[in-house]
Amino acid sequence: MKQLILAGILGGLAAFIWGAISWTVLPWHVATMDNLPEVEAFSAEFNEKIPEGGVYLSPGAPHGDEAEMQKIEQMHAAGPVGQLFILKEGVKMMDPVLMLRGFLLMVGASLFGAGLLTWSAPLLRRYGQRVLFVTLIGAAAVFSTRLIDWNYWYYPAGYTFVNAVDLLITWFIIGLVTAALVRPATAQAMRSV
Repeated sequence: MKQLILAGILGGLAAFIWGAISWTVLPWHVATMDNLPEVEAFSAEFNEKIPEGGVYLSPGAPHGDEAEMQKIEQMHAAGPVGQLFILKEGVKMMDPVLMLRGFLLMVGASLFGAGLLTWSAPLLRRYGQRVLFVTLIGAAAVFSTRLIDWNYWYYPAGYTFVNAVDLLITWFIIGLVTAALVRPATAQAMRSV
């Protein structure tokens, strides 16, 4: 059990460090996002017209009769189409609480991967097999999140690609760490506890 927790913590730490490098050192995330023009004017407009934080769709989801559905379909076809996330109260950039929560989420993901690896390690005798197994968990996450958002919510291809590759690298890094700690013999010992 201690080995599993250690694998989760160290894998989460490695993934968190990768995330810091990916978002602050590498230019690829910033290159896929644009800043709003005249952001002060947009912010004033948001505060005036949007009553509360949340997820907003444009042209919106139909909530009425067939006529409203046709109108929304026409607006959707004409464009622009968008999704906007609003946090009215604002947030401090690089807030330590945000960073701690991000670290804990990475540890949770790593614990999940290490737990699945514990069940599968007796069949995965070589280190490379175990790394691949954990990386494939990330591939499942890529398909079920990043590519789904690209398909249904029209996320731009470049943005989707960068975030998908980043997520896959995150799981590869988790795999490198957890596969070193969760080996067939230690997995057998953990499963018998």
